[in-house]
Amino acid sequence: YDFSPLAESIIKNLNDKEWAKKVYKKAAEIAESSYEFMYLGDTIYEQLGDKEWARKVYVKSEKKAEGRDDFRSIAHSIIKNLGDKEWARRIYKIVEGKIDNCHIDQYYYVEFADDICNYLGDKEWAKKVYKKAEERGIELSMLAASIRDNLGDKKWAKELEDADD
Repeated sequence: YDFSPLAESIIKNLNDKEWAKKVYKKAAEIAESSYEFMYLGDTIYEQLGDKEWARKVYVKSEKKAEGRDDFRSIAHSIIKNLGDKEWARRIYKIVEGKIDNCHIDQYYYVEFADDICNYLGDKEWAKKVYKKAEERGIELSMLAASIRDNLGDKKWAKELEDADD
C-alpha cells in the first residue's frame, strides 16, 4: 500500500514513469494478498495505462483470492480497466458458487444480481439470481425495486410489492 502512492507521486510530481515502474515492480515482489495485487493492477492501469501488465497482476490477484468479496472485486476491476467481460463472467461464476454453498446475507444476492446486470448486461443470469434472493426471503420491496430498475420487469416487481403488503 505504500509503494503504489509513492509511484503515483513520482509520476505526478516528477513525471518519471520509468522510476515509477521500478517502484511498481518492487510492490509486485512484496504483495501478498489478493487485494494488494488487485490494487496494484488498478494503479498500474490507471497511472501507466499498461493493460498487459495490469492483466498479469490481476491473474496473481485471482490466484490469491479466497472469499466471494475478493473475487467480486477482481471482476469489477477487470471489467472497469480491461473491459474483459468473459474473464469477469468466469470469476462471477466462482462468486455464485461461493454464495450458493454457504449462509450469506440475503441482500448479497441482490447486489450480485445487480452486478451481473450492470457489469455484464446478462439479464437472464441476473433473473436466476434474483429468484434465489426471493427464495431466501429477502425484503420484497428492495428486491422489487432492483428487479424493476435492472430488468425492467414491472410485472414481477408489482407481484413482489403486493406480496410484501
